[in-house]
Amino acid sequence: MIEWVGWDSDKCAGALGQRLELGEDFSPHSPDHLSSLGKMTVAELSEALAPVAESEKGELREATLFISLADRRRRPSDEPASVTFYFRFDAEGRLVGEVGILDPWMQVEAEAETAIGPLIRSYGVKILRTDYSEYQSSGNYMEFRFQYPNSWTIEKALALAELIGLIVGPDQIDPSSPAGAFSLLASGHHEGLIGQAESSFLEAKEKGYGFQNENQKHEYAMDLAALANTERGALLILGIKTAKNAAGQDVITGAPGCSVGSLSVETYTQVARQRIVPPITGVEFHLLEFSGRHFMAILIPSQPEYLKPFLVKGGITLEGRTNGASFTIPTRIGDSRWNMSAEAVHSLLVAARAALAKSEQLG
Repeated sequence: MIEWVGWDSDKCAGALGQRLELGEDFSPHSPDHLSSLGKMTVAELSEALAPVAESEKGELREATLFISLADRRRRPSDEPASVTFYFRFDAEGRLVGEVGILDPWMQVEAEAETAIGPLIRSYGVKILRTDYSEYQSSGNYMEFRFQYPNSWTIEKALALAELIGLIVGPDQIDPSSPAGAFSLLASGHHEGLIGQAESSFLEAKEKGYGFQNENQKHEYAMDLAALANTERGALLILGIKTAKNAAGQDVITGAPGCSVGSLSVETYTQVARQRIVPPITGVEFHLLEFSGRHFMAILIPSQPEYLKPFLVKGGITLEGRTNGASFTIPTRIGDSRWNMSAEAVHSLLVAARAALAKSEQLG
């Protein structure tokens, strides 16, 4: 992840070499030295560079450490990096990280903080400052100043910077949208979903539905149909852990994945077709695997209004059997699933009958 390291004071090389017990000055391009730096904690880096910062007071230089990330966008060497990262001591003597995003798709600081807010809060990182700047020569930048927990490693701080680049940068991967949340998961950046709350478009399950009995099949069909009945499309993810926050919302806290062989695109597709009327159009089933962890992402595009509402055939009796004569219309209100009442169903039928009668009169 670390490509090379630079500094504005040559004393940093000696300080880092001594702190890492390298037996020599730190080399900014050495793979071994860069690997050791990534494993340092924020507290250790602060202890190493504090004497340098103190000795440079009153001069034009300061103990600033620039860390170049391996640029996944592969820009030419003469162009600025899409994500820049600095460690420096602020006016209060704290070691802070500064993350710069080239060509952000948003230009208002408050909007940028809102976009990354759930992720930052879930990690316990503090935003100290956000600035948007326009430079004719090198492009526009959104710069964030963060204070990290002392126990964090440099690698973890850099990984967070990369996630922020995905969300705020020109890729416009918005974790609060179905497509954006899916993009983070599919690209292997599932950590970017941490802190996101379940909503009308997002449902996360730590395990698959199992399909060992009719009740599990019915529960899956109900969740899928409820998401299809939303306005903007939706995403159902299996293998993602949630927990209640202080406000009572289910918030994503981790990505343990599902056991190998427990997820089958064919089975999930078949159960949906058998139980949901009409069939959901354009639904995508994706089986994903990262570092031995398995996930399923079911992406539901926004459905045509003339197909709604989507019904789930059958009901489950107290004995766990299927009652084929009944049906349910599930909907979502916020992060909760609700069944449409008999009164609401009757109102739909009355409205449809009135619309039909009016069309016949006009025809």
